[in-house]
Amino acid sequence: MADGKTNEHPMGISNREPNEQVAHIQNVYRKITGSWSRRDHKQPGALRKAQLDFDIADDSALQKATSDKGKLKIADERFSVLLLCGTTVMDEEARTRTEAWLSEGGFVIAVAVPEDERDMAGAIYVDTAEEAVALVESRIPKRVEGPGESLHRKIEDADIFLLLPENGALLSMHQPACPDTVLPGSAVYRLRTDRVPQIWDPVNGSMEPIPYKREGEWIEVQAPFTSWPASLIVCTVKNAASTAAEYNHENSPMCPFPAQIGQLEASGKRLELTSGDWRIQVEPTLDNRYGDFDLHGELNGFLPIERRMMSVRLEREETEGEKAGWHKPDLDESNWLTRLWSESSYWHVCHGEEFDELRSVQKVYSNVFGDLAMRSWAGRMGRVPRRFLNLGELKKREFVWAKTFVIAPSGGRYWIRSESNSNITGRINGKEIAWSGGPEEQTAWIELQEGSNELLLRAQAIGNGVIRAGIEVNTIARLPLPKWLFAQRPNLQSSLMNQIESRRDHPFQRVRIVFAARGRAVLYVNGINVTEHGDFNPYIRQGQEEVDVTALWQYGMNEVRVALPEGKGEVFIDGVIELQNGEFVTFFSGENWSDEQGNAPGIHHFSVLQFAETESLWISARPHPLPLVGWLMPESVPEPKPLSFTADPSCNGRPVWLRFPLPVGAKRMRIECEGEMRVWINGTEIAANGGNMEFEPQPAGALAAVRITPCGPITEAAVLLAPIRFETIPVLGSLGDWRTSLCLPHHSGAVEYETVFDTSALEGAELELGHVRGTAEVWLDGIPLGVRLWRPYKFTLPKLPEGKHRLRIRVTNTLGTHYEIGKPTSLVGGNPDVTYWNRDRNEDELGWQEWFPTGGLYGPVGIITDDV
Repeated sequence: MADGKTNEHPMGISNREPNEQVAHIQNVYRKITGSWSRRDHKQPGALRKAQLDFDIADDSALQKATSDKGKLKIADERFSVLLLCGTTVMDEEARTRTEAWLSEGGFVIAVAVPEDERDMAGAIYVDTAEEAVALVESRIPKRVEGPGESLHRKIEDADIFLLLPENGALLSMHQPACPDTVLPGSAVYRLRTDRVPQIWDPVNGSMEPIPYKREGEWIEVQAPFTSWPASLIVCTVKNAASTAAEYNHENSPMCPFPAQIGQLEASGKRLELTSGDWRIQVEPTLDNRYGDFDLHGELNGFLPIERRMMSVRLEREETEGEKAGWHKPDLDESNWLTRLWSESSYWHVCHGEEFDELRSVQKVYSNVFGDLAMRSWAGRMGRVPRRFLNLGELKKREFVWAKTFVIAPSGGRYWIRSESNSNITGRINGKEIAWSGGPEEQTAWIELQEGSNELLLRAQAIGNGVIRAGIEVNTIARLPLPKWLFAQRPNLQSSLMNQIESRRDHPFQRVRIVFAARGRAVLYVNGINVTEHGDFNPYIRQGQEEVDVTALWQYGMNEVRVALPEGKGEVFIDGVIELQNGEFVTFFSGENWSDEQGNAPGIHHFSVLQFAETESLWISARPHPLPLVGWLMPESVPEPKPLSFTADPSCNGRPVWLRFPLPVGAKRMRIECEGEMRVWINGTEIAANGGNMEFEPQPAGALAAVRITPCGPITEAAVLLAPIRFETIPVLGSLGDWRTSLCLPHHSGAVEYETVFDTSALEGAELELGHVRGTAEVWLDGIPLGVRLWRPYKFTLPKLPEGKHRLRIRVTNTLGTHYEIGKPTSLVGGNPDVTYWNRDRNEDELGWQEWFPTGGLYGPVGIITDDV
């Protein structure tokens, strides 16, 4: 990790080739094998271009390799050729096994190996991956010919072929299906085998004969891709007809999984079911008994249906609000704000040498979550980020300004702390703030007047990247935060230490320490070596450890010392002494430590890693600078609460209006807020009894309007203390995207669709659901037809008499929509900055965002019958 630049992500450092030789080996490897990652799927490599089946073997695998009838045997696999990528260097045992196979006639090709490494006798040396593939094709007879990739395995009594559709017919890695997605058609393959082929379906367990045409030692088959995106062809000497009898659909009992699908073509006669006449029931499925999914409500039962995003506007004039018809369903909302519950505008941010109100933009975040727009990791190790203020991306030494107003309950002396990866200066009511400390933590005492106080901060970037800050103003001063320390005069005897006293009148029962280091560091407690660490990486928990040192602790003075055998390096200590009376005492690395010569240590005065919260190392919780983090971090709720910020003090106390569509079948709604509330449904006011409202069941999209008069210095959607929750019952609705057709933008769970259709007598028909996002389970007249997890969403229908039949379809999506908006991570769904997309991409995957967090039965739903 010492090779990294300031603030460089540890994964970038660890993935970097350490020297030109390793970079060359990696480059040759990629040219031969290609890449399996989503970003590089269009670089398949020479072997995959040639549709050659291969596997990867490292030194540990080669150590176990043996020669078996001219093949290189590794475990149960046998290989005809070994390709060496860019080097012949390997450990001694692996090389011995490889050379032994070569001496028995083995086939080894070394690709782009430097001249001074071409020392393996019997190996064939070539300069390019393409030359290597040409050699393989000239020496190894093909087993498969066809339009797509394939795998072949030969066992004692069968040839097994796994065949994929034509290259390009399958969706790219992670790409979600949309209504325009075309299913791959069947493909013609030629297989080298002297056995009889069968089509095996691992989805439903069927084994059936498949028509084939023999051409000498080859057979030709039409490989289908009907129930899953591959064909498994097993060629045995067994009679195909007798094998098929082992699995008979007619004799098999109905079971919920998998669904049976037939082979009817789309050209058959089709009975289309209407798309807008379905009885729809929303079914929550997230069991929240342990609070796994949300801690804002009760800790048991199923998580209710929620609304988290809404349109927001403030009343500023007497002619606004109800007088202007803000409660009516046909209002134009184009000039309203869009906010997540709990969000508000807290700061004005401006880049440049000076603050310019006209150029500034409002900065929105939540006192519950922080700024979700910048959260690319799961709550920074499952925590609400302390640096919740996103000041944007800057280059080194550039400036950004942030202005807000601090609302003080009374005039007097207050404490302020900033936590940032930038150098911060500032003024309060025009007076310069006398900060102490370094950029990662700066504190000061300030004078405030009762009411609003202007706070203007200037942040200067220490390095290139996103500038983040956390600001707290409080009536009391908090303890300093643990620091990363280093020796200012590094030498081979460098060490950092501190003395911690334990008194007998406060007996302890346990002492624990979290220890982390960048560079080699050894932890000693009272002269005893406890543990050694280095190369800190928070994402894989490397270079850090929690240790119990109770046995080494003593009454009186205790020395905690970290030796730095190489001189350089940074260390972090956070300790806790748990007393027998239930209280605890903390100690941690900071300015009161000293080096081996008694001098003050250096403090690593900027973020060790750009997106790593130091808090992930803390052994005991510290009060958080945001007031409402208790839903995720109950031990970090600040007491007393920090003073409130507001971008515009004139907004405080003004009525807040919220508008949002109701989910399908809504009949009851709960709103938790800070203030007095009035509620309208489709323009009609209803009673709001303690935050609970009941009304007639509504179709999807019925308009709810809420007027809240805040109590306290809060505004916009920050007046909401929890998502708005609903109870629903079945009502008529239509097919489509749950987010729009059913107004369920955050629903992770199930929706049941039910309809009755009239038909003539049918036999051998199929039900086709069209496009589905999620899994689909189907019942007809109460009889289960099975489950489909992916396209094609087809179901074989039993023999049906003439008349009416009741069809029920249950679609269940994933957690994607639940975590897409207003949750502690952006790793799920279509966030363009993380995981699946980033702002610099311009390939076809940019369109994936629309479909990734969706769910629903889109249709069209139809019944297909034979033309006869």
